[in-house]
Amino acid sequence: MFKISNLKVSTFLILFFSFFYSFSQSNHKINYIRFSYKISNIVFSDVDVTINEDFSSRKVKYHMDIVNYDGMTKISRRKTLNEEDFKKIVEALNRLKISEIIENFETGLDGTHTEIEFGTFFYNTINLKLWGVHKSQKETTLKSFIEVVELILDFAKIKIEDYN
Repeated sequence: MFKISNLKVSTFLILFFSFFYSFSQSNHKINYIRFSYKISNIVFSDVDVTINEDFSSRKVKYHMDIVNYDGMTKISRRKTLNEEDFKKIVEALNRLKISEIIENFETGLDGTHTEIEFGTFFYNTINLKLWGVHKSQKETTLKSFIEVVELILDFAKIKIEDYN
């Protein structure tokens, strides 16, 4: 019925394994960052920033998808982040120390929730979700966490009173 030549099968297999080999080579680094912020008792306070590597481009670049509110109007936009700017965020993430973040754990009912998630597209992620973080804590052991947040907000061109 269908006859497939050995050359076609060989070509397909080479392309198939080359594709997954290239993905496996890039999985050792961070290529995904997500930032989320909200105030539990204030509607329309949500901010979400997602940064993803653009694998379709030959030049390394990143898409930054930004969702926030201006009053009650939801604003969604996308901008491109170059490799140098993305590396600045990754370097800041590398300075995070979990033991220092744990020292500042707080709990409460009403307040802010700040979340930073980073990792690879395929299953490897670290998620830090903190309650009540504020720029006034920059001189505590939360300094490196706040610096990551400020860097992301700066690139996204978003102002949040708690951070900038």
